[in-house]
Amino acid sequence: MIPLLYQLSYTANSRRSVITRTSTVKTGAAGGPVDTGSRPFVYSANYRSQAGFTGAPAPSGRSPDLMSRNFVGGLLIILLAGSATPSNATDLVGSGGIGARGGSLLFVQDIPTKKEASPRLLGDIVFSYVWTDHVTLDVTTGYGWNRLRNDNANFFVVTTTPITLSARYFLRDGKIWRPYIGAGGGVYIWSVLNHDLSAAKDPVTFERLRRARPGFHGLAGMERRMSKHISMTGDVGYHYIMAKDLVHFPSGYNRDKAYAQVRIGVTFFFSLSEKIDSGLPE
Repeated sequence: MIPLLYQLSYTANSRRSVITRTSTVKTGAAGGPVDTGSRPFVYSANYRSQAGFTGAPAPSGRSPDLMSRNFVGGLLIILLAGSATPSNATDLVGSGGIGARGGSLLFVQDIPTKKEASPRLLGDIVFSYVWTDHVTLDVTTGYGWNRLRNDNANFFVVTTTPITLSARYFLRDGKIWRPYIGAGGGVYIWSVLNHDLSAAKDPVTFERLRRARPGFHGLAGMERRMSKHISMTGDVGYHYIMAKDLVHFPSGYNRDKAYAQVRIGVTFFFSLSEKIDSGLPE
């Protein structure tokens, strides 16, 4: 029997690869060699495998790596296009907006709150109305808290829940980066909580350390217009709560309160005057 012989040759060029396979040669009944058949096999991107062929499958027209690169590249182009096409403030006059803010606050006034407070997180939801090119009105509500550093589990956390109305005045009309200043006032619900996160009580009067009191605030920040309907903001603010009450809380936490905050956030704008076509006759 003549030994089995395989010959593989690879020829590479810029367009395709050619693989030539020589078939098995066996000894026939008459002693002569019998060729079972051989033919060149062309391996290219356009080749479709035939039944019975067990070689390596032909590569697809587009690999997963190429598709993922195209997808990521397209996403980056969309983001860059959105950030590179800001709108003028005039385009948003009369529009509404809803946004979220997050950051940190620190109580800086009250006895013994100022001494014991350590900064923690805050979160706000902001509803906006673009009144003019330079003035935006905001209704804000949120929640923030500070940890009280003491050994008394009855006074563990101080919190604030503002419900405020404010106005922001923007500079640099038509620019991507627009600084602003703002001021406003509203109602602040403050409380001191115990370790079980229920309202603490004054040890003398047993009044719960929780009240809703008026207050006011000021802020300064910067807005970055990402697109016609999206903007990013960052600001610092100071809030003052008129919470003095020596009668109900003689043991402490009875002075006016104030806190400073730092926030970043995003706002999504939408039209309030765009007519909706219902398809019904007017």
